Parts: sequence; C-alpha cells; structure tokens
Amino acid sequence: MSELIVDEDWLIQLSEGTNEAYEKLFATYWPRINALVHKLVKSEIQAEDLTQEIFIKIWNNKQELPSIRNLDAYIYTVARHASLDFLKKRVLVTENIENLIVYLSDDALGPEQKVLYKDLESCLQNGIDSLPLNIREVFMLSRYQGLSHEEIAEQLGISVYTSKTYVVRALKALRLYIRHHGEVQSILVAFLILNRM
Repeated sequence: MSELIVDEDWLIQLSEGTNEAYEKLFATYWPRINALVHKLVKSEIQAEDLTQEIFIKIWNNKQELPSIRNLDAYIYTVARHASLDFLKKRVLVTENIENLIVYLSDDALGPEQKVLYKDLESCLQNGIDSLPLNIREVFMLSRYQGLSHEEIAEQLGISVYTSKTYVVRALKALRLYIRHHGEVQSILVAFLILNRM
C-alpha cells in the first residue's frame, strides 16, 4: 500500500464524526482495503462484508484517529486483523479442509507473521512426516508435485479411488495433528500453508 499524505484537520473532522470527512475516508480507502481483504479471504462477497465491517470499526473508534501518526498503517492493520479473525473462525467451524483453500501471499505478511509462517511450515512438515508411508507418498505427489489422481494411480499402481481416499485421509490426519500441536493462530496459518503446496 503506498502511503497517503494525511491532513491533521481531516483526522480531527473524522474524530468529530463529520459526514464529509467520512465520505472522503470511504472514497480514499475503500478500493484499496477491499482489494486487500479480497486477496486474503478469496471471496468477493465476504470481502465486501468485511470491508464494510472494517469501516464501521474505524468509525466506532473515530476518537482515536487524531492520535494516529500513520493512517495507512492503522487502516491496513485493522483490515488485516479483521480478515485473519474471519479466517480463524472459518477454520474452527469447518470440518472439511478443502473448503479452507486460501492464498496468503508473502507480501501480505509482516515480519512477525513471516517468522510464524516459517515455524508453522516446520510444524506442518512434522505432521506430514507422521503420516503412514503409503498415504504420505500419495499426498506428496498430489500436493507437492501437482499430479492428478489418474497420474498418481498410474505411477504407483493403485486405483484412482485409492489415491483420492489417501489424500482425504492425509488432510484429515493433518488437520487433527495441527489442532493438537498449535494455538488458534497456528491452526489458521498451517491451513493456509496447505494451499501453498
């Protein structure tokens, strides 16, 4: 996000709740925040809803705005936290990891998140290493090498059904492994990592 020059008078007007100031905030930041949220949650409808919630949250906390030194960073942080909170809840309520395919690119991560990301890649790898050999082999061919079930079946001399079953079993086992070896944030990021394979 390129930083915008922010007028202190504008922040004061926002904190006082003037409609003109809020309309300017909305016009200035909506497209950028909506694009960021959409990139994180990968759903146009959810991005619209979350972006609205973000602007409502900023409005409800408008009294803080005059003390904000970097409005870009403030709004970006609110947006990222709202998106991650949404994804955490989504992880906790779903039973099917395939419904959680989300792409979180490295440029959307701050320094702390990058460290966490690396730690969780290691955690996920430990989970993969704990899989039975035949299931792990199919999972690696599917997720790391991008082979289709037909290609895996031909390469390993198994049925397409067996290949599909092994991938499903691997994903279920990894979900359980991660739930038993991480905090809520760890669970979220590990699920995000699964999409990177």
